[in-house]
Amino acid sequence: MGYQETYQTWLSDPYFDEATKEELRAIADDPKEIEERFYMDLEFGTAGLRGIIGAGTNRMNFMLCVRQHRVLQITLRNRECRIAAWQSLLIPVI
Repeated sequence: MGYQETYQTWLSDPYFDEATKEELRAIADDPKEIEERFYMDLEFGTAGLRGIIGAGTNRMNFMLCVRQHRVLQITLRNRECRIAAWQSLLIPVI
């Protein structure tokens, strides 16, 4: 999906609140701003997540926080499963 399609999805998705949609409607006539906000996902770098606050996949916003929370949750769950598996192998059988 390209950035224009992602922009349209954010505008029409009922998940996003009216304030977010209004922010996006305000840039409807600015294709460069739409591209800047949606051409990529904001990436986790060495300093963590840092970016401009606003609507879009390349911005800090509620949607990004929800997504990153879910990724962290999955990572920790997988790590706990791996640790439990290793511990079961390391416990001596008496």
